[in-house]
Amino acid sequence: MPSLFSLDKCAKKRPSDDAAEGKAKTIRAGDVVVEPLVSRLPSSRPTHGPVIVCIYKWTDNAGDVLPAYEGRKVALYQIQDIIFTVRP
Repeated sequence: MPSLFSLDKCAKKRPSDDAAEGKAKTIRAGDVVVEPLVSRLPSSRPTHGPVIVCIYKWTDNAGDVLPAYEGRKVALYQIQDIIFTVRP
């Protein structure tokens, strides 16, 4: 069965590759192209706005979870989400 792969169908070497085989090509400062930076558009978000906080009660006795509060009747809460959609 003939092979389905043939080196004849592979990409050929470029002429510049043959010339560079003997020595490594060094890049000169004039060859470097610096593209201009894209300026950021101003944000359409306001600078002041509401803060939405979701607070969940974890337990009535924090001593069940934290040894530092053992024996004291202190509730433990968890802050789940903070949504603040304004620009800094």
